[in-house]
Amino acid sequence: MGGFVAAELCAARPEMRGAALLSGVDLGHAFGCDNTATSVARVDENVGTSAGLHILDGTSPQALADEARDNAGRWHLADRAERLAGRPLLIVTSDDGFAGAGAALAAAVGVINAARLTTTHFAADHSFSDCRIALQAAVLDWLSGDVAQ
Repeated sequence: MGGFVAAELCAARPEMRGAALLSGVDLGHAFGCDNTATSVARVDENVGTSAGLHILDGTSPQALADEARDNAGRWHLADRAERLAGRPLLIVTSDDGFAGAGAALAAAVGVINAARLTTTHFAADHSFSDCRIALQAAVLDWLSGDVAQ
């Protein structure tokens, strides 16, 4: 959820100089638009509760799926384009099934201000496990450019 949170925070805070989104996702679409069982399973797959991970204390896949469904109309990544377009933006996508949200945001930002937009895609999973060095290089290259000025 970090890519979505980065976009949300940067869109809400004009003092932020830019944002890097790694696998940003439309949370409502990805986790709250299907039937309850499918949504809960998809959330569980991503937070790992059934696998024994307890990374989100005090909640459950059911509660997270319900929240995603309740907020699906407000949690579209591309809806933040206008508030993000004036600042440097790095959108990194992967083959994790969420690349469509990043592409939609990039298209919307590009219409407004393509000069401050950098996009890159990695043929990798959501954790970028087999391309961490390349991902690091992409982020550092981006940071050394427009954001540093």
